[in-house]
Amino acid sequence: MWRIGELAQRTGLTVRALHHYEQMGLLAPDRSVSNHRFYDSNDLQQLLKILALKDLGLSLEEIRSTLEQAPDALGPILAHLLQKTKDEMARLSQLQRNLEQLQPLIAQGLEADALIDVIAALSRIERYIAQKSTPPEPQLEAQWRSLGQALKTCMHTGRPDSEQTQAVIEKIVAALHQFAGGDETVLAALADLRRHAPPQQFYGWDPPLFAFLDSALKVYQKGR
Repeated sequence: MWRIGELAQRTGLTVRALHHYEQMGLLAPDRSVSNHRFYDSNDLQQLLKILALKDLGLSLEEIRSTLEQAPDALGPILAHLLQKTKDEMARLSQLQRNLEQLQPLIAQGLEADALIDVIAALSRIERYIAQKSTPPEPQLEAQWRSLGQALKTCMHTGRPDSEQTQAVIEKIVAALHQFAGGDETVLAALADLRRHAPPQQFYGWDPPLFAFLDSALKVYQKGR
């Protein structure tokens, strides 16, 4: 048997935490005639279960529900937790990619206002993609590889204002509007990224090709 202070020391928890678990109905220690709490080995095992489930990321409410129900009730809770974990890992992976994309811009001395524009553009596009159904990845890749190859041919053999280049630009503009669904804020975000933070590799596109695209788009927009 352990008093509350002894159990707290044994488990590395605080007395306050043990009181909280008791208030939530997770623990039910015996009481002495003088109203002191005493914990036995069953209480210790219960507490270890609570800590194990807490380490998995379950809330105390979920832990209480799990311990009160049949053992098979844990399955759906863990499945939901797994999906939440996958979503969070995807979010953190995207955050890592964004931060890595910003590092060269910081090293190049990009002004703070432009850097904030890039961050805002990345955020806008990510939120837009999360809210809409985008075409399957293979379809997107095929479309942009084809457009990139056509524009690369123009870059090597012509000028931004050539008839051949402008014909390709018209197709690219249509593809951009199709992707953005007519949302001007998304088109503006794509333009900010193209100018300040073009991807090193995007389905065969590289920074020089994005620079040529920007020049050709200026010609295209003057003619509208």
